[in-house]
Amino acid sequence: MEQNRVRIVDIAEELGLSTAIVSNVIHGKTKKLSKETVKRVQELLEERQYIPSMAGVALNTGLNYGLIFGKFGFSPMSVRG
Repeated sequence: MEQNRVRIVDIAEELGLSTAIVSNVIHGKTKKLSKETVKRVQELLEERQYIPSMAGVALNTGLNYGLIFGKFGFSPMSVRG
């Protein structure tokens, strides 16, 4: 894993917020948050060039990938959880 990668916890710590609040902003769940908090989080995400990890995105969408090995070789597949 790249060592300079910005994580949700890094953003949360810098702003003095919980990781849940940062995650909610990232996923657009901002109804219960102040506009000022949302703006602060969004600005820092952009400034730090936050990029979600593909593993996290897959978990959040419920789409997981795997390989099935059997008698006749293997085949890639996707499963909705």
